[in-house]
Amino acid sequence: QHSLQNEVVADPMETSFAKALWLASGVLLILDQEGKALERVWCQYEEYIALCTTKDDGSRLLLDIITHREHTTFMGWSHSAVLLSDGLVKSDIMDTWFKQARESMFPIDLVKKGMTASILDAQASEESDRRHILNSIVQRKGEDLELPPLLDTQKEYTRMNNRLRATFAAAAWPQAMKSRLLIDLKFPDVLRADEDRRELVLSLPEIFDDSHAALLARGLPPNLETLSLNIGYTKVTDLGLRHLAGAIRDKPVKT
Repeated sequence: QHSLQNEVVADPMETSFAKALWLASGVLLILDQEGKALERVWCQYEEYIALCTTKDDGSRLLLDIITHREHTTFMGWSHSAVLLSDGLVKSDIMDTWFKQARESMFPIDLVKKGMTASILDAQASEESDRRHILNSIVQRKGEDLELPPLLDTQKEYTRMNNRLRATFAAAAWPQAMKSRLLIDLKFPDVLRADEDRRELVLSLPEIFDDSHAALLARGLPPNLETLSLNIGYTKVTDLGLRHLAGAIRDKPVKT
């Protein structure tokens, strides 16, 4: 467990820990069966850097999420790990359908936890670390890092929570659709709350129909710029496409 007490500086953004992140291409969040990392403020801080900040060149870090689960793929291969990837990986063969099939094995209980995670609830071994991290996120510097965090008034905490929750919601949308959990787990509300999301790529299973299209239309983030849907061989009709067209009419979306 990282501790700021071992650093010369108190500002988490100035630590060797944060500087090492900027040299990487992404963050890998490793979850146990209980998703304990979602309860730790240092882990959430890594996710914050990946989801809510950019490098000097304007690019951002990738965020991949992995957990252990013994399963057999649709191709008959046995695996013990499931990855929610930030984009396609080599085994997806440049096809979002393979990504959807791979990610459908991710445990839904961990998805639920990710969709309700809050950085304000995250803990640290040292309370000073938690205080410094929460203050750093809202751009407090110097002596202000020692002040009690303003937990109820800072939009940046809400932004972080919405970004992380929507990451789980977008990755698990096809799985939740097949399990009929879109409404019960409020997937549209969680996805729509991510005002920073500019791109949404989904490969939807065969059962995708007009009612599912209406739910997806309701969940499209307000500042979406790129929407890519693989809806081949689904049950959606012109009615469902009209739902989606109506939802993106006022957005700068490229489809």
